[in-house]
Amino acid sequence: MTTTTEFQLVDINKLVPYANNARTHNKEQILKLRSSLREFGFVNPVIIDREYNVLAGHGRIMAAKEEGIAEVPCVYADHLTDAQKKAYILADNRMALDAGWDEELLAVEMEELQNLGFDLGLTGFDEKEIADLFAIDSDEAKEDNFDVDAELEKPCKSKLGDIWHLGKHTVICGDSTLPETFNALLGDTRVNLVCTDAPYFVDLNSSSGKIKNDSLNDVILTLIRLFEKQGVEWRDEMPLNMTAPYGFKEGESTDKLISKLKLAHYATAKNCLDAAIEKYDLKNYTPDEQRKIAGVRYGMLFGCLMVVTCV
Repeated sequence: MTTTTEFQLVDINKLVPYANNARTHNKEQILKLRSSLREFGFVNPVIIDREYNVLAGHGRIMAAKEEGIAEVPCVYADHLTDAQKKAYILADNRMALDAGWDEELLAVEMEELQNLGFDLGLTGFDEKEIADLFAIDSDEAKEDNFDVDAELEKPCKSKLGDIWHLGKHTVICGDSTLPETFNALLGDTRVNLVCTDAPYFVDLNSSSGKIKNDSLNDVILTLIRLFEKQGVEWRDEMPLNMTAPYGFKEGESTDKLISKLKLAHYATAKNCLDAAIEKYDLKNYTPDEQRKIAGVRYGMLFGCLMVVTCV
């Protein structure tokens, strides 16, 4: 048995499609192939002979040309006779039609991809095929007393732990101060960037209500309670090690403590802004522009003791 061993990138304009290729490629299929190339790259090489005649991969070449791809991966099958080349062009297309699907396993795979937020259309299956795959067998469906119309009239409320899959995006309803929230949301996925719109401890009241524990006073008291609950001396463990510079004393009143921590917070924010101005050469920008640019470079997510900084 002879095995092809030579592989290389070839100028797409050198490739010569087989003039008598009986396999057709409609516009819909070419669009699917183009989407596949954009998502996965050109991973399935074209098979050619030494004269750059195409034996397999005509559809991929057509899609690649429409995508503006200049070079495509090719495998040389130069051991075939002219008769074998003609036969292989037919066999490569026809034999694939004899394969079938294990629909139960296919449904499992599709469901896993859907849970991962992957676009199922990129698998090559159309909407009707995907819908049929997920359809419930009418023999298995059972009637109950659930009133859909009545349920839809009720207000829709999310609860802690709810995870919503919105295409490629995932949203969780949870407490950003708890590690288990991020474990449920991300699993083993590593985060590259954190973009936040933190209220920076503003005591906000609006028509929608008041944000719980949003004022700086509430945050500080929450931190103190957390340290006390863990049996930790909070004067030694406050964020950013600000206890010594601001002279917290044993028996000091909570109001005085809060006042000093506010100063610490604002001083820290000013230090971050100054560092951003220096690092990213923002001196020629207006103060408002400096704050906006620095806010993107130094995204901060405040929760009990959590500060995520992206640079």
